[in-house]
Amino acid sequence: MLAFIGLLSLLACFIFLIIAIVSVFRKNGKAKIQFLVTGVLFIVFIVALSLTPDAEDSNNSIADKSASSGEVTAQEVSTESEKEADKAAKEQAKKEAEDKKNAEAAAKKEAEEKKKAEKEAKKKAEEEAKLKAQEEKLKNPEWNVSEVDAVENGNIFLAVEMLRVLKDMPQGEYVDTEAVIKTPWNYYGTPITFTGVVAVVEDFPPGSDTYKAGLASDIVIETYEGTIVEFFSMVPSGSIKVGDEVTITSYPVGRTEVDNTMGGSFTHLITVTNNVSQ
Repeated sequence: MLAFIGLLSLLACFIFLIIAIVSVFRKNGKAKIQFLVTGVLFIVFIVALSLTPDAEDSNNSIADKSASSGEVTAQEVSTESEKEADKAAKEQAKKEAEDKKNAEAAAKKEAEEKKKAEKEAKKKAEEEAKLKAQEEKLKNPEWNVSEVDAVENGNIFLAVEMLRVLKDMPQGEYVDTEAVIKTPWNYYGTPITFTGVVAVVEDFPPGSDTYKAGLASDIVIETYEGTIVEFFSMVPSGSIKVGDEVTITSYPVGRTEVDNTMGGSFTHLITVTNNVSQ
């Protein structure tokens, strides 16, 4: 602005100087005033020129301001970058911590599940071993050989439990029935096949104690050797009736005396079976 005023003053100074010279030649009495105005305008020009800032200083100032602004901008950019880097580092650290925590939790869970599975497997193996031992024991019961009376010695129910484990009746041996009834303890645990004519056949009611104990029917035959064999069957008698000739495989468990209505008693060879099919 001051430079513009200085230039305008200088231009006016030249104009009034020319007018003043012209007035001198014309002698119109205005030359003195015009020279005075010219001098004032020249002084204004000098003052304006002296007050105008130096271009170099102005450039330097601008450069300094630009540099300062650049430094501030660079600092701001650097600060933002540091903030972003710090934020990223914190997020990464947080993620790593969470991943580590999750991995530890997964490993702990896996270890617990493995321990639980091993414990359950061990328990199952023990139970299976125990069950197998029990089954083996039932397959090979300790027969009561001190008491021959099958009603008293408990061998009937040992045979029932044995057959429950065996499920299928093994193939029987053909033995002289008189030998079996004479010494039944020699044949405990041995399946014997008997053939004879049915004298008695009876099925036990489902609600009876005998049925609940595992026995469903009672069949009595007389063999061709004259031996009376009584079968306690774990299955119903089916189509068997008195007078039928039957062949049944069964396990001897003792003998017992059965009263005769006519007086005296009959000796019955007592056996247990789970198959009476013809």
